[in-house]
Amino acid sequence: MTVDARHAIHSSRPGKTAWQRGRLLALGSVLVAVLLVAHEYVPNRWGNLGSLVQTFLPWLGLAVPLGILAALLRRSALAVLAVLLPLAAWIWVFLPQLRRPTRRPAT
Repeated sequence: MTVDARHAIHSSRPGKTAWQRGRLLALGSVLVAVLLVAHEYVPNRWGNLGSLVQTFLPWLGLAVPLGILAALLRRSALAVLAVLLPLAAWIWVFLPQLRRPTRRPAT
């Protein structure tokens, strides 16, 4: 097979669109979001896995910029939208703890 014939075979296949690329990255983003929201359901039986997950829970927020970078390198619109799920979950879990408590005037 010549080089031109191989190029013709590969060019006849349609390329994936931005919505078809990055499915594995999107699945990983959904799993990180589920872990952030439902971390209290991780059992603590095997090697204190539940405690370990709760210890590293704030650090799961680093999956968001890494996921966005990977999605942009992959040129995947699906993965970019899916990475917003862990971002929303992280904000939902940790924003109340990051806010300053409001001081009420003394009566």
